[in-house]
Amino acid sequence: MKAIIYISLSIFLVFSFQQTKLRSKEITESFSKKEIKDLEKTVKFFSIEMCGTGISFEECMNNSINDLAENGWQLILRNIDINNQLNLYRSFESDIFEEIWTFCRTSNPREGWIRRSICYNQEGKYDEFLSKVGQENPIVKAYHEDLKTSGDFIGIVRFEREIYHKTGKIDVEDPNIQLILAIEYLSQNDNEKRREPWSE
Repeated sequence: MKAIIYISLSIFLVFSFQQTKLRSKEITESFSKKEIKDLEKTVKFFSIEMCGTGISFEECMNNSINDLAENGWQLILRNIDINNQLNLYRSFESDIFEEIWTFCRTSNPREGWIRRSICYNQEGKYDEFLSKVGQENPIVKAYHEDLKTSGDFIGIVRFEREIYHKTGKIDVEDPNIQLILAIEYLSQNDNEKRREPWSE
C-alpha cells in the first residue's frame, strides 16, 4: 500500500513540477541545471501543499499572507505533510539538499530528548545565492546575515510584513523570493516535525 502511495505521489509530482520555472540571474549563476530542476520541484511542492493545484505561487502567498502574518507557522504546520516533504527530498536528482541544509544536534533537557535536525549550511551554494540576492535587496541581505549568525532558520517576519502591507520591497512574483520563501517555510516544517534520534 505504501509503495502504491509513493508511486502515485511521484507521478503527481512529475507532472505538476513540469510547469514551474525558476529563472533569474542569481539562480542560474549559483546552481547547476540539475540543481535548478530540483529547486523548481521544491517551490512547486510548497505551493501545492499549501494551496493545492491550479493556483500560482503568487496567488498562494497572497491568499495565505494574512494567516501567516497573524498566526505565524501554524498554517505551514497544518498544510505541509512531513512524509510528502521527506519524499520530495528523496526525489532530488542532484546534491541540492546538501547545498542548502546540514544536520545538527538539538536537545531539550526538560523533555529529555536529543534529535537530529536540519540546519542552515553556511558553506553551500544556497548561501552564495543569498549573498548575491542580498546585494540588490537589503531585506534579503539582513535575512542572510541573521541566518549566518544563528546557523538556523529563524523565520521571515519582515518578509511577511512587507508582503502583507504590499510595500513592493518583497515581490512574490520574483523567482528569488519564491525560492527563499519555500526553503524557509519547508525548513520550519521539517524542524517542527522531524523526530529522528541523534546518533554519533
